Amino acid sequence: MTSQIYLLVCSMSFSYSHSYVRFLKTLTVHHSKNPCKDLDATELNLLHYVVLASAESERVLAGDLLRLTQFASQATLHAKIKGLVAKGFLIVETNNDDGRKKSVTPSKAAAKYIAFMSDCLSKTAK
Repeated sequence: MTSQIYLLVCSMSFSYSHSYVRFLKTLTVHHSKNPCKDLDATELNLLHYVVLASAESERVLAGDLLRLTQFASQATLHAKIKGLVAKGFLIVETNNDDGRKKSVTPSKAAAKYIAFMSDCLSKTAK
């Protein structure tokens, strides 16, 4: 099955007229400036989830993130959340009223990542 998919992909032709291909090229050219260049796919999925929730003014709890089993197991998610906090992309704050609840918000580093991606997208659109 994998070889069939590989053959199909290899037989397709893409040009720079496709905006997504131009976006990928821009990301590749500016990779060294990407604040999240060292994050893996699971970390990026978690970060994107928190950023989107924040943009919609939704409160995200650590427990909410641990239920995102479409991204990884609960144990892996826990480790990735801790890693994103240690790397400075997420902020976890304990609720004053209920110490069991921990709110998760994007940090300034996450905002820099979103600005970087927005800039790459803008360059692609020109």
